Amino acid sequence: MISSPIRSQQWDRKDIWALAFLVGFPMLVAVGLEPGLLTLHGDNLIQNYPLRTLVGKILREGHLPLWDPYIWSGTPLLAGFNAGAAYPLTWLFALLSGPWAWTLTIGISYAVASTGFYTFLRVLGRSVWASLLGAWAFAFGGFMAAQMVHLETLQGVGWLTWVAVALYQIAHASTPRMKWAWVLALGVFAGAVILAGSPEPMAYGAIFSAILAAFFVTSTAYKGATMAGYGVAAAIALLLGAAQWVPGEAFIHLSQRSHASFQFFGSMSVPPADAVLLFFPYILGGYHRFLAMMYYAGRFNLPEVSSYVGILPLYAALRMFPVWAPPAVRRLVTMFYTLAIVGAVLALGKYTPMSHLLFHVPVYNGIRAQNRNLFMLDFALAALFAFWIDNVRNTAFAADRQRLAKVFGVVLASVFAWGLWEATSRLFSFMVPYLIVSVLLGAAAVAVIIGLPRVPERWRIGILALFTAVDLGLYDAGQYWLNVPKPSVATGTGYLVAKARAEVPVRTRYALYNPDLNDYRQVDAIGQPDLNILTGLPSFQGYGSLVSSRYNNATGAHLQATFSPTVLNLPLINQLNVSTLFTVPSSFIQRVPLSWHPRTHVAKPLATAEKPWFFGKTLDVTALHLDMVKPLTASKGRWRVGLLVSGSDKEKWLTPQVRFSGQTVTLSWQATPMAGLAIHSPGHRPIDGAMIVTSEGKAYRITGPLQNMIAFPKWRFVGTIGAFGVFRNTKTQGMVWLTGPGKAEIVHQTLQAQDTVVVSAPRATTLIRSEAYQPGWTATITGPHLDKTERVEPEGVIQAVAIPKGRYQVIFRYRPRSVRIGLWGSGVGIAVVVLGALTLWATRRRNMSRTMI
Repeated sequence: MISSPIRSQQWDRKDIWALAFLVGFPMLVAVGLEPGLLTLHGDNLIQNYPLRTLVGKILREGHLPLWDPYIWSGTPLLAGFNAGAAYPLTWLFALLSGPWAWTLTIGISYAVASTGFYTFLRVLGRSVWASLLGAWAFAFGGFMAAQMVHLETLQGVGWLTWVAVALYQIAHASTPRMKWAWVLALGVFAGAVILAGSPEPMAYGAIFSAILAAFFVTSTAYKGATMAGYGVAAAIALLLGAAQWVPGEAFIHLSQRSHASFQFFGSMSVPPADAVLLFFPYILGGYHRFLAMMYYAGRFNLPEVSSYVGILPLYAALRMFPVWAPPAVRRLVTMFYTLAIVGAVLALGKYTPMSHLLFHVPVYNGIRAQNRNLFMLDFALAALFAFWIDNVRNTAFAADRQRLAKVFGVVLASVFAWGLWEATSRLFSFMVPYLIVSVLLGAAAVAVIIGLPRVPERWRIGILALFTAVDLGLYDAGQYWLNVPKPSVATGTGYLVAKARAEVPVRTRYALYNPDLNDYRQVDAIGQPDLNILTGLPSFQGYGSLVSSRYNNATGAHLQATFSPTVLNLPLINQLNVSTLFTVPSSFIQRVPLSWHPRTHVAKPLATAEKPWFFGKTLDVTALHLDMVKPLTASKGRWRVGLLVSGSDKEKWLTPQVRFSGQTVTLSWQATPMAGLAIHSPGHRPIDGAMIVTSEGKAYRITGPLQNMIAFPKWRFVGTIGAFGVFRNTKTQGMVWLTGPGKAEIVHQTLQAQDTVVVSAPRATTLIRSEAYQPGWTATITGPHLDKTERVEPEGVIQAVAIPKGRYQVIFRYRPRSVRIGLWGSGVGIAVVVLGALTLWATRRRNMSRTMI
């Protein structure tokens, strides 16, 4: 049988100290890392922090955070999940400065996870020290430490520890009143998982909860009441979380994930070879810090495959194998083994045959981060660790099966050798300190396991606590979030932001093209999306989980710092009011040796006045080598070269010296600073390749994803900012315009893009608004004899509304039906919880009164 719940009188001062430590430690670390700064890396920096800052600003203005006007030419904010806009902790950004709100959010999130896991172990009958070390291993190691880069995932998984507590208590509550109190609590905890805004803890948390619930139901005599309680709690959770999941689900059906492929579904599966990281987390490289001075060289992204809760928990899992575990805890141990196996198999994703079956499960098949099922593995290992700790106090248990310790030592050595084989030879010179420490730590673990029976019982917990602190301390010391953050506007070091602001005209958008993420420090420094929320510069790109499929199909702008190059020459780029393009020179040219032969075996046209060859920067070019498709000899007609200089809308034409050699034509002239060039040749002459040479003797191949994609003079090169070339679009259409004669002007804007537009039209026309279309937008048209609200219709990917003849004020508002339903659902959920709590309180008061009588 599963042990009965811990009663309130069984909690003592030790529990208070343990909980105080589990709350205080993450808060002190978060504050000690300089508020909001050192933890800003990866997705937290470019997505989670800016989005939450925007939520705070919108709330301070007195609006609901429904729309983000800064990315993807406007996109749902609440329904996009990543902002966690309905999560109560996010509202701190409306009350505090961004850095302090972020600091408290991080600290509280870890405190929720650690105290929840501690409480869960205590209600399962574990000792204070075993529960404390188990909570330490789960909350401050492995998955949770690595996933600090994904705040919303961290928050959702943290609440799952409390879900586990409530699931147990419902099944084993001693009175109906306590059972229903925990039903309300379970609804609140599970609702918090949903409101955190991360789909993975929602979907994978449902699997996690189902496994625990199945074991708890079968261990209680009140199966029907328990299952009913679980059902009611699930309904409460869905109601409380409706403000997030209802609009979110509606947006998913309109997003690029509405028809996800199997390739997408399995793209974040954990490679089986990375199982070595469960034993030695940095053996394939780390984050270029501490002992691991080489970047991860494995098959995936290190934070996404990290699941290291320590060496001793691995031995504990072996020693507590169900057939070897003490009978009193065998059922619980089996539950944790089930959890570990399910989590590990699901995390492997596409590397298992089961993935093809899971791909056909609705909702689940829209989530690609299969790797994040690893939290279940960590949860199980940390729990088994706590059970083992309590048992090693028994000398007979600690001494029993000592051969397992030797077997475990052989396993460690074998995995270490496997890890060395998986690692490339170039790692060794950088990883020697870590490899040495790993060997010493593994040997120390085996020594601790073998030596515990010979140590007095009162010392054993101290030894285990010290080893755990050192083990996980070394793991955490190697984490990326201890590195100095990259310069950005979020950390007050966005040294290119002021220059970027100067290049983007007011009420226009910018584009950033750098698909290979070259010069990445400057990508952050200039304010890539979603950091542009902090710079105040709207972009037609974005970075997030969901984007409108209509918009993405037209622009290809879903992925980080990229878009479809062809859009630069389409009317759409003008309609989206993209005035400025930032891109790197590698989009146009590649550095090559002077001896490089430009032949590519792919025929392409020469640069023309309309489609010149740009360089992405200014170069002193002296020569151009052309490899022609066919050999040429001196021919009638002149070769001419048009030089493009920064800011000019016309080429400066000159006559170069021409030399023919087989299929190569060399054009040379006096060194001249230029940003690009065009060529006029006698007749139509396709080429096979081209190379320019500068006055410094540097050679560049003319090739790149944007080469021949930028029309001139529509796009003009206007200079550089850091590593980025800056291009100006001269054909933007503004934020609003009419399809017929008349005038449209924005007279008021809000952070929710609820623009007020004044329109004067001599005849009926259509008002076009350069904001991405999404169902839920309306336009209220007010005039001398008219006051009506119309549904905004799509004009391609942007918005349109019919306007009658006359002068009108048009106010655009975003109020989708899914948001209204979600808010009503959450309101009902809150009412149910409040009424339920009041009813339980009144019942308690009534029972107390009867007892006193």
